[in-house]
Amino acid sequence: MVKSLQRKFIVIATCCAAVILLAVLGLINIMYIRQSNNEIQAVMSYISKNHGQLPANIKADKQTMNRLQLTDESSSQIRYFSVFVNKNGKPIRYDLSHITAIEESTAKKMAKAAFKNQNQSRVFSDNSLNQLKRLRQNKMSFAYYLGQPQDNSQLIVFMDVTYFDNSNHEILRFSIMFGLFCLICFFVVVTLFSRRVLHPIIENAEKQKRFITNAGHELKTPLSVISANTEVMEALNGENEWTKSTMKQVDRMNNLVNNLMAISRLEEQQNLQISTIDLSQITSDVASEYRSAAIQKNLTLSTTIQEHVKVKAEKETLEELLNILLDNAVKYCDPNGTITVRVASKGFNNKMLSVSNTYKNGDQVDTSKLFERFYRGDTSHNNKIAGSGIGLSMAKGIAEFYNAQIKADWADGIMTMTLSNFKS
Repeated sequence: MVKSLQRKFIVIATCCAAVILLAVLGLINIMYIRQSNNEIQAVMSYISKNHGQLPANIKADKQTMNRLQLTDESSSQIRYFSVFVNKNGKPIRYDLSHITAIEESTAKKMAKAAFKNQNQSRVFSDNSLNQLKRLRQNKMSFAYYLGQPQDNSQLIVFMDVTYFDNSNHEILRFSIMFGLFCLICFFVVVTLFSRRVLHPIIENAEKQKRFITNAGHELKTPLSVISANTEVMEALNGENEWTKSTMKQVDRMNNLVNNLMAISRLEEQQNLQISTIDLSQITSDVASEYRSAAIQKNLTLSTTIQEHVKVKAEKETLEELLNILLDNAVKYCDPNGTITVRVASKGFNNKMLSVSNTYKNGDQVDTSKLFERFYRGDTSHNNKIAGSGIGLSMAKGIAEFYNAQIKADWADGIMTMTLSNFKS
């Protein structure tokens, strides 16, 4: 139980840290990319409004330089070109004086592609960030900006944004590496200190197990005395309703104590001999033992068991699990109802066992709580249905020990207990 609790704590804590890192680093990258696009958008819009030119005297205009977030050095490093196209998208004039890597034929091809994209998307306007699109050419990345059509022509400005894109990629790559490094460090720290963090819970669980074990041993003595005294009274005075009631309650208490101690032993994982056993054969044998009990209550017990389904388990605990599920089905099955036991193989590491019974009042049962200790679906705690409310809790403990899943479902008047993901 301690290792299982540690694993859950480590997984949950690491997942939370991963979500936080993803959110923070993702937000940083989004903000950085948006800021880069805003800068590019501002510069290209300014070039477009100045007829495809970045004015030579822009360095003297400090207000514009600040608005465009340019420095004297960066303004000289901007590489761009512009193309005028007619209303059909045919290039009619070029300005390639501010870039050397692009020839007129390439500029023509890029202008046609940009104009075609405009007609397909129809999202362009002077104030829209959607206007900032990308084209790849000769391993370079270009953003293009389409101005408003004027006098049967339209200006398309292209700007080399390879540096910006490379910076964005570097920031993203660094974020991923930094995030993974932080996550690994967090995982190591949480793993090292998880036991210390969980120490109060672990200590409380250990105390609880010791209490159950000690209380079980202490209760066995007075129960044995009561049972022996009652038997003596029956031998001297004969059996009567009072002695029968006493013996019935003694048996019930003995079963409760034995179940509690069985849960404690299971959690401590003591003396369990795991081997490959035949789930099909064991299920068939245990089901046969309950046929007489089913017949006495006018119930029909049927089995659908796939042959030779093997699982890794201990025979005794597996039999205990089957006894719990079948005993529960017999107790709560409707009068003249049906109990069905199924075993099937859904894959190499997914063996399935289910026990279902007709139960018309299942809609009044919270199936999510059926496997909690001392919970009973019969909220009235009717003594006519004997039970302590810990049988299904034991079944869940056995299932978890084998890393299997157990759940209860009610539908169309049938309650089904299903054990899945049993490994072979």
